Amino acid sequence: MKGAETAAHKWGAPFPILYNPDKGVIGDYGVLDGNTAKPATFIIDKNGVIRWRYIGTTKTDRPDPETVLQKLQALKG
Repeated sequence: MKGAETAAHKWGAPFPILYNPDKGVIGDYGVLDGNTAKPATFIIDKNGVIRWRYIGTTKTDRPDPETVLQKLQALKG
């Protein structure tokens, strides 16, 4: 295990966390910017449908946790 994969394993996340060293998925999701990924948050349902996305414009541009939780709650109801 490496980097993010090790951290996710130690944290014991109750959901899958993607470790993507070959950058294939970040290309597929449209967040590849040169040789790195733009910061992005996706909410994907259990059928694989993207229900919400936020793609940042700078390395520090990320949605705040409250926004993500609100989006999750809205999908739950």
